[in-house]
Amino acid sequence: ANIDLIRGDYEAAEPLYQRALVLMENTLGKDNLTVADTLNNLATLYFKKGDYKQAKPLFQRSLTIVEDKLGRYHPETSIRLNNLAELYSEMGELDEAEELYQRDLFITEKVLGKAHPSIIKTLNNLGELYRKTGDLDKAEPLYLRALRTAEAKYGRGHYSTASILNNLGELYRETGRYDQAESFYKQSLDIVERTFGIEEHHEVAIRLNNLAELYKAQDKFDQAERFFLKALAIKEKLDGADHPSIAITENNLAGLYEDKGDFKSAETHYKRAIEILNKNFPEGHPNLDIAKSNYEDMKVKMEINKSEESAN
Repeated sequence: ANIDLIRGDYEAAEPLYQRALVLMENTLGKDNLTVADTLNNLATLYFKKGDYKQAKPLFQRSLTIVEDKLGRYHPETSIRLNNLAELYSEMGELDEAEELYQRDLFITEKVLGKAHPSIIKTLNNLGELYRKTGDLDKAEPLYLRALRTAEAKYGRGHYSTASILNNLGELYRETGRYDQAESFYKQSLDIVERTFGIEEHHEVAIRLNNLAELYKAQDKFDQAERFFLKALAIKEKLDGADHPSIAITENNLAGLYEDKGDFKSAETHYKRAIEILNKNFPEGHPNLDIAKSNYEDMKVKMEINKSEESAN
């Protein structure tokens, strides 16, 4: 099942994890550490599928078992805190995510030391949380510390650096440092493609989407469109039509068409993004609010454009 999960074959992995969980609960008891591991793996699968409602109670239960059996300051507790914090971050529960990341960071530094490789993921994720909330001055040093730690432990070009490089690319794009952003994005994409040896992988799609965003920011519309469409095709093939990550690319692609003045195409993709997000998130979720706001802003532009055309 773990191999299937790594490969992104969620449909093959899910029934194996579910069966393993039932067997382990029946033979070992529901509060066994091995059960906690299986809960964590199944929750990770649902998280990657975008099924956050199913993932949340499994991550929480896994954390509770580990805390009860090993204590609040054990490295395994730290891992579970990080996983649950990632989920909260994706669900838009950012205050809760920050609290868990900070707990995780404290435990890792206290128990394992500030240079231990286990700290890489926490630093990167906490940096990503601050980037999402616009606190870029806090995000950048965390990313850079994570990158230095990963490179010191594993060397340049190792898969452990791919996510950090991608996130630094995001930060530099958002702050207008486009040459740096492109360099980091391409390094990250190269690592992912070499690691998995295939072009159609979730991690590849993420990098393609982000490169497209970079080219869009520079008005390189043809390059941006090509990368967005490729990312969208990969995501739809791997995850199906209603995965939350597809809504992100749909929203981004809509923004591209809006910038080009192709309002009809933009409207189609904004509506699709909102439809997907409505299926996956409650009202008030940040991603849903952003997509709706973008669509409403575009409709205003459409009306202005129609008025100008009528006047002419």
